Amino acid sequence: MKIFTHIARLFWLAGLILLWLLPRRPYEWAQQIDPGNPLAAQGGADGNLLIFSVLLCLVLTVLTALLYWRSRQRREKQIAAAMLLLAWINWLIWYWQ
Repeated sequence: MKIFTHIARLFWLAGLILLWLLPRRPYEWAQQIDPGNPLAAQGGADGNLLIFSVLLCLVLTVLTALLYWRSRQRREKQIAAAMLLLAWINWLIWYWQ
């Protein structure tokens, strides 16, 4: 059980780091090179990137839910709940950036 918890937390941390590394405006640099580029005029993340980031957060949610249900101690359940909130707060910060 401890091995599952450690592996799940490592995967959660890797997913959170991946979310931080996702570019919010992937074509922002194109505006400087070609002002008429229609991709550079996009205000936020494109559709595929947004869908990927939501799916990543859903995977993190399932992972933390498994951690929550498999844990027997109250402290571990609190950590899993905090991890869940932290993942979605980070996604909201990424989305509203």
